Amino acid sequence: MFELIDMKAWIVYILVLVGPNNLEKVPYPIDSASDCFEVGERIIQEIGVYHDQSELRDQGYYRKSDDRLIVGFYCDTVK
Repeated sequence: MFELIDMKAWIVYILVLVGPNNLEKVPYPIDSASDCFEVGERIIQEIGVYHDQSELRDQGYYRKSDDRLIVGFYCDTVK
């Protein structure tokens, strides 16, 4: 038997540090039944570049367009 999958429209919000105590929330709409974690990680890897800890910067993914630190993501359904 086939099981119906509830297709939902998702928005993945990528959180980027733009200043002290200041986060930018960048939306990425996704039309898929994909797992939030997998999609969020894939977006971060596509828009960012990973840097190891150094004297000049903290460890993590940095946005390619402006070299700002990506601090995380979360998902929500389109309402």
